[in-house]
Amino acid sequence: MKEEQLSESITEFGTINDGYAARQYRYAYAATGKPGWFLFDGLVKHDLFTGNQEGYSFGDGVYGSETQMAPRVGAPPRTTATWSR
Repeated sequence: MKEEQLSESITEFGTINDGYAARQYRYAYAATGKPGWFLFDGLVKHDLFTGNQEGYSFGDGVYGSETQMAPRVGAPPRTTATWSR
């Protein structure tokens, strides 16, 4: 186990797929925000193996709260969550 900074961006309420608690996992998810704001304007998915990240913006005037991770319905156990635009 190690601790490291995943991104320069502002993120809060990081989470993983609960099915991987206490086991090795590849992806972590978090809410994103802007400096000085207490509102979250999107999500980010961190690939902990490659260091890549993928973001999703809620759009102008739309805000979220703490992140939750739900596996894609019907997906094999080792796959990831997905989001639709």
